Amino acid sequence: MTDDRSAEAQKEASLQDHRSRTLEAADCAEQVLSLFESRFPNDDRPRKAIEAARAWVRGEIRVGA
Repeated sequence: MTDDRSAEAQKEASLQDHRSRTLEAADCAEQVLSLFESRFPNDDRPRKAIEAARAWVRGEIRVGA
């Protein structure tokens, strides 16, 4: 494997790890979302953040530069 292909493989593995960790974080946040929403029923930012995280993992949106 050439250096370029090796670097590309490492980059893809890192992205997959990032996606996996993002899904784990979204799952954890969703478990306590009802507690937040019961205290702050008009604040939809956490729900939107969870939805955006999952959309990013699916490749539906881009984040960052």
